[in-house]
Amino acid sequence: MEKWECDFDRKIRENNEMRNFLENAQIIKNSPLDPRDAFFGGRTGNIATRCDVAGTEKIRYIDVCSLYPYVLKTGAFPIGHPKIYIGEECSELIGVFPDFDFNSLEGLIRCKVLPPRDLFHPVLPYRVRGKLLFALCRSCCETFSQAECTHSLAEREFEGTWVSCELRKAVEKGYRVSEVSEIWHYKVTRYDPDTRQGGLFTGYINSF
Repeated sequence: MEKWECDFDRKIRENNEMRNFLENAQIIKNSPLDPRDAFFGGRTGNIATRCDVAGTEKIRYIDVCSLYPYVLKTGAFPIGHPKIYIGEECSELIGVFPDFDFNSLEGLIRCKVLPPRDLFHPVLPYRVRGKLLFALCRSCCETFSQAECTHSLAEREFEGTWVSCELRKAVEKGYRVSEVSEIWHYKVTRYDPDTRQGGLFTGYINSF
């Protein structure tokens, strides 16, 4: 089908139904999900800067090694191409607000989330002005505020793309998802210790 732009613009002006569709269609309103937006890297942080020892008490630390090969062998990994859900299609997988259910979802989710106010370790990362932050307020992030947060719910809300397992943990810790705009849902493979089958990198890790 071909149509001159001037004819299309006139049709939009004259047809309310078409104009409403174009103004509200998620696939037009939002740019496509970029999977790299869900890649943040790790984080480090100093939680306790001082410890006063009493009596015969001893201070110890634990160094956990070889987590990378452990995760490669036992973790769940996506395979193949994702099935993409946009806008209202997402409700087929997760239901509707406020009863979103991410338990059966494996993949990437672009959404808006409202963090709790009382979490010591924020779950979801947020990238702003070249910095990777873990915080409970978007506006405080954007201004690098160190003062007590006084922002409204809308001002505190984050919008981004996160991996489904991260989002499930965030919801478990009190985050509320208010809107989902796009989902990439994958089939996954995972090593089964009973059958010793499955897993994307199992053979590679076993070789070493």
